[in-house]
Amino acid sequence: ATKLCEVSWHFVATPAFLQTLTKPLQQPADLVDTRLILPLVMGSKIVFHARDSCASGSLDVTPSIQSGDYRLLYDAVLADLGLALLPNYVTANAIAEGALVPVLGHIVFPGLGNAMYLVRMPDRQPTMAARAFLQFLREAIVTAAQSWQDEGGP
Repeated sequence: ATKLCEVSWHFVATPAFLQTLTKPLQQPADLVDTRLILPLVMGSKIVFHARDSCASGSLDVTPSIQSGDYRLLYDAVLADLGLALLPNYVTANAIAEGALVPVLGHIVFPGLGNAMYLVRMPDRQPTMAARAFLQFLREAIVTAAQSWQDEGGP
């Protein structure tokens, strides 16, 4: 496996959904009373730590929507159905366009997969086409990842 780039996760919501909240989301504890859209791998526990300190913790939550289909989660958050925890490569364009707003940017949510890897079967003599494709894939992802990366957090 070859590591291609870092992946970070953050909570995002539409501006319209954020306006429906009775109080602003400032701390992880504020997530308990919010409609959450979570990846299936999370279960019902959110583990977190502060970006610039050693403070950490976890919360037991009941997601409104939970799925292993990231497109479904993305579509659900865009439909104003809640606050979604998604990776930066899924949300980067929507954040840049203003369709989604990152929240709790000072909090890190580890343990969901912090890197993207290129995994392939070992092949002592890959064909020229296979080598060219792998090189193209590496370059495309590494180049695109520069626009996904958090500059000090969302």
